[in-house]
Amino acid sequence: MQDRPKPPPGPPPFDDFKILNVHGNSTPAKVWKGTKEVAKADRKFSSLMEKSEDLSNLITKLDRGNFTYCIFGGWLRDTLAGHITARDIDLVVSGIEVDDLRQFISCETKATIFGGIMGKSETTPFDIWPLGDTFLIRKLSLPASFQTLLQTTDFNINAGLYFPSQRGALPYILDGGMGEALRNRIIRFNSEHLVLPVVQTARLLAYAAKLDFSFDRHTYNFVKEVIQNHKNQRDVIEGLRSFQPKSIANRAEEIMQKFFKG
Repeated sequence: MQDRPKPPPGPPPFDDFKILNVHGNSTPAKVWKGTKEVAKADRKFSSLMEKSEDLSNLITKLDRGNFTYCIFGGWLRDTLAGHITARDIDLVVSGIEVDDLRQFISCETKATIFGGIMGKSETTPFDIWPLGDTFLIRKLSLPASFQTLLQTTDFNINAGLYFPSQRGALPYILDGGMGEALRNRIIRFNSEHLVLPVVQTARLLAYAAKLDFSFDRHTYNFVKEVIQNHKNQRDVIEGLRSFQPKSIANRAEEIMQKFFKG
């Protein structure tokens, strides 16, 4: 009898992650319906589903189960920015447990460091979480709502949720600061809580590099403080070179060097 493959491990012990208090400034959410941004997200998401059987199967099962889900963060940001192709997509689903959600995924999976599930689709890799298992909602025992998810998003450029059309409902975007960030081209903290400051510094530099955005005063000072430490500098550079395209990593390192001039 053939052994069944072992399921991926569950969420990590969240107490292992230290939370840093930062100058967060979440924006009251706005609903966008029938806008050009929603239409653009619709076109891109439909195209993505046509290319990825794994993602299409997952969405079909979520729709059949009458689950409410959204796409959040990087994919929506890069889609609305217009000149960037997102490498993966993040989803959040309400009203489901992680073990049940795993049954909906047809491709190989593994647990993410923040408690979600990574779907290793060859065409469109994706990360997916039950709403109640998103990191800060679980860590801080916050109400499991999409409004809370927006408020706990790390940076303003990621504070946006796209809800595709389902069960006859029109698609819409819940904007918690992403729109303003894209207009003003400035990155700032959204949540007042942050983990893994060195990793987040690398992410901030990568965002600035690929979007050609600036930092507000608080975010600038945060990056500057982190990279004052030589080990942190090396870790940031290693992270950029390991996880970003070469052109983005090089540009991000150039931006980092400007912190030491003048």
